[in-house]
Amino acid sequence: MYPIKSDRIGVTCKFGPRTYTYKGKKVSDIHKGIDLIAIPNNRNEEIVAFADGVVTAVQKTGVQYGLGCFVRIKHDNGYYTKYFHMKSGSIVVNIGDKVVKGQKLGIIGKTGQSTAEHLHFQIDKGSNASAIDPYAYLFNDKEFEASKQEEYPKGNYITLEAMNIRSGVGVNYPIKKVKDMSVNGRKHATSTNLNANACYKKNTEFTALEILKNGNEYWAKSPSGYICLKGASGKVYCKKK
Repeated sequence: MYPIKSDRIGVTCKFGPRTYTYKGKKVSDIHKGIDLIAIPNNRNEEIVAFADGVVTAVQKTGVQYGLGCFVRIKHDNGYYTKYFHMKSGSIVVNIGDKVVKGQKLGIIGKTGQSTAEHLHFQIDKGSNASAIDPYAYLFNDKEFEASKQEEYPKGNYITLEAMNIRSGVGVNYPIKKVKDMSVNGRKHATSTNLNANACYKKNTEFTALEILKNGNEYWAKSPSGYICLKGASGKVYCKKK
């Protein structure tokens, strides 16, 4: 995935020490990202999210040689990505938005300290001082791993429909009885009959003490028993609170 929507991209300035001419003067500094253009450069390409994350900062209006337009995204792996020099007025996301890999952020531009249209793409841990070279992630197939967080982490869940409580992981295990549920579980059971099958009502909140995978299924170990979170067909039965 490239941060520019294009089959090919080129590098106009690498990460690290550099010397260049800006407004007729030579400038030497440390480049905290990598400058990219689309090939061919049509100057109207979309800038897209490099990976899933949450927008933490935006600047939607700017001018060349002045204030630059950018989007900053925080990812679950602790890294941030920054998309700088974007076209003024083109940014379509806001602070707090959840974005997915490949989602449009805006259009390539030349706002800010820029002599020509390009994208400054940066990866860091929350500051310029922690920036790392993005080259291997863009061109050498190094995996960013932003979306490799647990699909179903431990914690509180809510049932999306009435759910059976089983004695083990998998539908082949018997359904427990209401009397075998926790005290809190019995309060949310579909039946008050202690010998009835244990079943949570729809919209019941419960705690997943452990997450277990059974083939393509995901199961939660709760104080009352085992509950299916996602079935083999991909159907989701419970959502994270």
